[in-house]
Amino acid sequence: MTAASDLPVLAIDVGGTKIAIAEVSGDRIANRRQAPTPRAGRGDDLVAAIADLAPKTGFGAVAVATTGIVRDGSLTALNPETLPIEDGYVLASAIERVFGMPPLVINDAQAAAWAEFTLGAGTGFRNFAFFTVSTGIGCGLVIDGRLQSGANGLAGHVGHTRSEPGGILCGC
Repeated sequence: MTAASDLPVLAIDVGGTKIAIAEVSGDRIANRRQAPTPRAGRGDDLVAAIADLAPKTGFGAVAVATTGIVRDGSLTALNPETLPIEDGYVLASAIERVFGMPPLVINDAQAAAWAEFTLGAGTGFRNFAFFTVSTGIGCGLVIDGRLQSGANGLAGHVGHTRSEPGGILCGC
């Protein structure tokens, strides 16, 4: 029998334009698939799209990196135009119902910051910032070797920041 720790992690990336899924073992990525992010405005439609893409078995853990505010397993979009979903959608519980195991759910920029800090460009530093520019703009912070999530789940966020007072507003 194979121990759960010997099985790959089902990695799920939820973005404003696409959902990507892959099986990750160490530094190896296998069986990557993607589909457009549903635009219906319902978290259950998002989870159904994830379930349609993912294998049903063969992994030992589930990890979700998503745009938006993640707090206690619930997801709230910073910008509903980017990710149409109900405020406070209980993403972790919905994913657990589909896959039968509790997932790690984290903001995507924070996940990327931690990955770069532990495996990439941030290796060897105590403090590190990771900026992402994609459908939205995000940032993850590592301070004194610890990933910061903040009291409201979005420490380090830099999106929707005006650089010129009274300047042109964001298109959202």
